[in-house]
Amino acid sequence: TPPLRRPVQAGAGQISPSSRSGLSSLRAHLCAVLVVLGCLVSLEVFMVYMVNNDNIVDEKAQTSNTHVSSTRSSLDTYKGRQYQSSNSRTALSIFSNFNPNGLTDNLDIDAPVTIMVMSARTNVAARNAIRNSWARDFKHKVVFVVGKRHCEIPYKLQDPAKLCGWGPNVTLTESGMRDVLRSNAIAEKSIDRDLEREKGELSDLVLVDVIDSYGNLPNKTLNAIVWASKHRPNDWIVKIDDDGIAFFPNILQHAATHDPLGNATLIGDILFEHNPVREGKWAEFEFDEPIYPPYPQGAAGYMMSATLVKYFAERRLALPRYHNEDATVGIWVRELQREGLAVDLVATTRFHFINKASSCPFRYVPCDLFTVGHAIRPHLITRCSNVLYRWVARQKCLKPGETIPPRPQAKMVRKTASLPIAGAKKGD
Repeated sequence: TPPLRRPVQAGAGQISPSSRSGLSSLRAHLCAVLVVLGCLVSLEVFMVYMVNNDNIVDEKAQTSNTHVSSTRSSLDTYKGRQYQSSNSRTALSIFSNFNPNGLTDNLDIDAPVTIMVMSARTNVAARNAIRNSWARDFKHKVVFVVGKRHCEIPYKLQDPAKLCGWGPNVTLTESGMRDVLRSNAIAEKSIDRDLEREKGELSDLVLVDVIDSYGNLPNKTLNAIVWASKHRPNDWIVKIDDDGIAFFPNILQHAATHDPLGNATLIGDILFEHNPVREGKWAEFEFDEPIYPPYPQGAAGYMMSATLVKYFAERRLALPRYHNEDATVGIWVRELQREGLAVDLVATTRFHFINKASSCPFRYVPCDLFTVGHAIRPHLITRCSNVLYRWVARQKCLKPGETIPPRPQAKMVRKTASLPIAGAKKGD
């Protein structure tokens, strides 16, 4: 039998297992307490910083230029971002570093003009990019128009040729469709809350009571026109999408020198004798005529006088709604002309159309342009705005009467290998 061992008693230099486990637990609790205290201290420091920053912002807002602050708020906040006109800048600060040719001389920032940016419900990134770039110092001249209601079908599964319908390539079971609709309803409720918060914190968001979908753009545009007739009845109205850039110096100059209450006028890149498309995204099924009446290129934007806006708003219940928004505007103009009203169509290249801007293709834009569109991604809006304004300021653009020069053809140089001559010796 093995000898019996006497139990070891904890002496002065020894720790029992129970005491060791107790110390480990105490050490873990102390670490947790220290972590909590560190978080509380960091939070308190952050709150003190925010309070001090708000005080600085308030002081700058009180000392800012009175002429600018009278027309717009000097501090707008959305989702923790601050958009403020600094005390050291004027309303023309976007051009202040490059004005060699008098780009901003005698510019009337109170000219009667309003730019309506048509924006989708989820395009908050595009709206913020515009607020931070070409609309930064003219916020009192820019409003974003968004549909208040949503389509129950997610955007990627919608048929763009319909008001709100499933796409032709959607292959879902009935239960799968119910799940998709349920998930989309939850997501749209969150978007509704974000839009209401954005509207409350910023004064440039206009929610019109329509379903926000591609197939409902004509109705959305007409509701935006009705809003403009009530809230901006004496202004030129420029319509542009949230993937374009507006060039304010030329727009303000035109608005200051032309009466918006004069003749009913529509200015844009007017398209003539275009045939309706019968299939695809721009399919038109209700307009049965073979050729559209003249209409402005919607992707590039267009400008309407206050008189024309008034005519449209007064006849909003009788005007037809077709699928394509820009062609529908041309049809509205024809309806007015059939009533005997005089409407001037001004065709111009000052509304410049580009297709899918992967960079900033402004080499051959006209110097007197109004807008550039479309397909400029939100992350390119700021950079392309700076490029556009600098190019025009430095006259790297087409002057009146100039045309795009032909692309030089590369000279084809054919390289032929020197073949050895039959019968020749090396060195001959």
